[in-house]
This record gives sequence, C-alpha cells and structure tokens, in this order.
Amino acid sequence: MKRIAFPRLLILGLVLVAGVLSLVGWALVNQPEQSLSLIDKAKNFSLFQPDASTPSPDKDQEPSAKDQELSRESPDSAPPPKDLALPYKSLQGKRILLDVGHGGSDSGAGSTQSQEKDINLEVARALKTVLEHHGAAVFLSRDADQAASSAAANAMDSNQSTINQRIAWANNTPGDLLIGLHMGTSRNNKVRGSLLLYDQNNSFATQSQKAADVLQKELTAFYSRYVNAGDIYKHKPADGNFPVLRQSPLPSVTLEMGFLSNEKDRALFLQPDFQKALTERIAYGAGYYFSLDAGQLAQMAIIIDDLGNNADGTNELLELGCPITVAIMPFMHASAKESALAHERNFEVLIHLSLEAERSVSTAYTPNTITTALADDQIRKIINEAKASVPHAIGLNNHMGSKATADTRVMSVIAEQAKENDWLLVDSSTSQNSQMSKAAGNFGVPFACRDFFIDNEHNYASSVQSLMAAAADAKRTGNAVVIGHVGPDGGKSTVKAIRDSLPKIQAMGIELVPISKIAK
Repeated sequence: MKRIAFPRLLILGLVLVAGVLSLVGWALVNQPEQSLSLIDKAKNFSLFQPDASTPSPDKDQEPSAKDQELSRESPDSAPPPKDLALPYKSLQGKRILLDVGHGGSDSGAGSTQSQEKDINLEVARALKTVLEHHGAAVFLSRDADQAASSAAANAMDSNQSTINQRIAWANNTPGDLLIGLHMGTSRNNKVRGSLLLYDQNNSFATQSQKAADVLQKELTAFYSRYVNAGDIYKHKPADGNFPVLRQSPLPSVTLEMGFLSNEKDRALFLQPDFQKALTERIAYGAGYYFSLDAGQLAQMAIIIDDLGNNADGTNELLELGCPITVAIMPFMHASAKESALAHERNFEVLIHLSLEAERSVSTAYTPNTITTALADDQIRKIINEAKASVPHAIGLNNHMGSKATADTRVMSVIAEQAKENDWLLVDSSTSQNSQMSKAAGNFGVPFACRDFFIDNEHNYASSVQSLMAAAADAKRTGNAVVIGHVGPDGGKSTVKAIRDSLPKIQAMGIELVPISKIAK
C-alpha cells in the first residue's frame, strides 16, 4: 500500500496543477482588452549627451546600402501631409534662437556621409525659413560647417570650447525661446523619434518645461504617423543636465530630432521633404507654446463612448448642454435615434466602430466587428452600413481594436473611407503599434489620439481625479483628448464627474471643445 500511495498522490497533484494552469490560460485568452500607453515603449532607453566627447555607436560607420534603399522605398519615406490651421500668429515678433549642435571638427553622431552636424544645420536652415515666414526673428548659433558663432569660433576646436561659445552666444543674443537642434543615439537601435530635454536648474525652468511639454506632444503626434511594430519611442520630456540649457538666460530646450542609431530615422532625415514637414511641426509647437504663455486658453475634448443602446447615463449626458463629442455604436437598436438626438442638441457625433482585439471575449464586440481576416470590400461594406446606422457622424473612433489598429491594410481601408466621407479619425489608443495615425496621414485625414480615459476605475471619485489630471496636461501642453463611457464602464457617475469638474476646468483657463477643434 505504501508503494502505490506516493504515485497516486503525485498523479493527483499533477492533475490539480494542470487544472490551475488551464484556468490561468483561459483567463489570459479571455481577458478584456486593456488600454496601453505609448510611453510603455520607452523601456531600456539610453541616451548619449549631445555634446559628450564619447563617440556614438555610429560615429565611424559608413551608411549601409540598406539605409540608401530605405530612403527610396521605405513606407516611412513619404512625408506627412501639411497640417492645417497652425498657430503661426503667436510667432509674430518673437525672437527665437536656434542652437545648431556641433560643427567644424565636432561632427557629432553618425557616419562620414550622414553626420549629425550636417543634419542639424539643414534642419535649422529649413526651420528658420518657416519661422521667419510667419513673423519670427530667428538667430542661428552657426550657419556654416564651423563651431558656434563667436569672435574666436575658427580658433576653437575642442568640444568644451564649442559649448562655451554657444553659452556666450545665448547670453549675448536676446530672445524669447532657445531651441537646441541635435540628433540622438541609443544603445538600443529600435529607439526612434523626437525627445525634448530641459534643465530644471535654468532660471526659466517653468517656461522651459512648458515649451518641452508642448513640443514633445506635437512631435510625438508627428512621429506617430511613422510607427511600426517593435519601435521604441520616448514620449516624455527629460531633465537634461547640459551647460547650454542651464546657463542660457531665457526659456531653453534641446530637441533630439531623431535617432541616428535607428535605420528608419536615418533614412527619413535623408529626405528634404521630411525635414520640411518636421520643421512645420516644430513651428506649430513653438507657436502653441507662445500662445499658452500669453494666457490663451488651452483646449480639452471629451469623447463619451458606447452610446446607441439606451445605456445608463445617456439621457443625463445629452442634457449637459456643453460641447462634448459622443461616439455611438452602430447597428444597435437606438443608434440612429441617439445620433439624431445628439445632432439636434449640437453634439458632434462619431461612429464607435468595433475592431478586432488581440484578446477579448466575444461578448465584448458589437455587431459587424471589423477583423483582420476581412477583405477590403467587406470592410468598406461594414463602414458604409455603419454610416447609415449613425447618419450624423463626422468621423469614427475604435471600440477595442488592438489587433486591427496594428494592421496596416485594415487601417488604410478605414482611412480611405474616412477621406471619402470627409471624416476625422480618433485613435482610442488600445495598441502600442497602432497604424491609424500613419494611415490618416497618408490619406490626409484629420486625426487625434486619446490621452486619458476618465473612468478606468468605474467610480465617481477616480473619474474626477482623471479629469483634473487631463486638465493639468492640457494646461501644460495646450490640449488633451479624454474618453469616458456611458453604460457599465461609466454611466451616470462619469456624467456627474464631468458636470462637477467643468467649473474647475474652466477656471484653469481651459476651453472645452468638440473633437474637430483638436483633430488635425
């Protein structure tokens, strides 16, 4: 008996373990989709100082044939469309200093044929043209392949001397904003995109951080048109302990425009059209910063999802009488009715389109979910039927969709249909690898991306807290897009949180606007 008791216990234990593992596996497969922030992609990030004497990994490497091929044929090679209604008016009369990184014997990062110092100067000249066209006075620390402007510029070759020259130039050139232009490098060659740096010890630290926040948000949106699976972006400004930032007597930021350690960024910066598009977005951010600094109102757009089914909180929401945007699920029994009622009460209406998720139970989808298995014509058919179901829509946003939004083909078809219907697109941001922004850019469709969810915790107190956090972000960066819900994910508690928070938000100098005012 003793000889067989142990095997029986062992077998029983193995059966129990297998059962537990099966339950865990079922839970993972059926776990509702969670929203993911793009900031999660910035792990394992390493940045070399712009003027450090340590050479970058690419310093002595020739550009590969692959770089040249990417510059011609990569999907990233097409420049983004020109943004409309840029706040250039705020640039009039401003004095902007462009500190053009490196120069002369200090080549910065890159190879002999694609050196940082050359890219910095090319972009600086293009940016100067854009800024001056809109009324700003622009001053460059150098306008040739030499060290920064000073009486002894040609006599000084060391990095430290170059830094001292630039500090002297910044102190002797009156201005309203200094932007240092550099290219970054990283030990991880998947890191790409723009990164803003400021110095907390600068005498204008508050304004410097605000400028960094505004520019970072604009350039993150700009680069979102180029995102690919596996890319790592840095989406939060960092405190850069650099002498030029610390010792300049005006609001100052350093802009790492892209990463030469990433082959896609290297390919993009070979293209004058891309550089021009980038400078337009930098000018947009600078203008936005000056408008906020002058006390003009920041903007917040609130989108409420999941209408169309007489959900809890719908009636209360439509009685608010403020410019909230409503996203209505198509193909529901009250879709058309609630679309008409919202339109009648001057709410902007979106189609809340159900898209395939990586992990979700089937009951989380609404009828006619768009999946990656559908052919292009099937997707077009669903969108046309959704338009008939929600007849007052000015655009659409995604319900779930982490798998479908990461699919380039699916997003291209949706953007094509948005263009045809004169719609805008809003990414609910449920995937780190979403291709919606890129598709919107390719088709010239106005686009916005969700910054905050109001009701992740499904209760009044946390919804108020989320709204105030979004308001603080809007105040800091110029705008914010937040999403809440009617029904079990929010409902009346979300509506009450909005109603109670609006006076405080408006007192902060923030204007509540429909999503069409922010999408671009």
